[in-house]
Amino acid sequence: MVEIIGVIGVVCIVLAWIPETVDAIKKGKTHIPLPFLLLYIVGSSSLIAYSVILFDFVFITLNSLATLQSLVHLYYHFFPR
Repeated sequence: MVEIIGVIGVVCIVLAWIPETVDAIKKGKTHIPLPFLLLYIVGSSSLIAYSVILFDFVFITLNSLATLQSLVHLYYHFFPR
């Protein structure tokens, strides 16, 4: 039961990022500030390592997806179309 709450949280957070990421891909650029992206990537990457140590699949999944979406934004920040 507790994992279901975590999965719901993962789904909500990833769904919140999807429209921004799709918009960045369509426009070929992002409006998210670089300092936010860098801090988010460092933070979520650190949480991936922490989650792997704890063997927490929910947080490994969440932070991996969050890092991936942030990296897409970082790419479009440096290489806009």
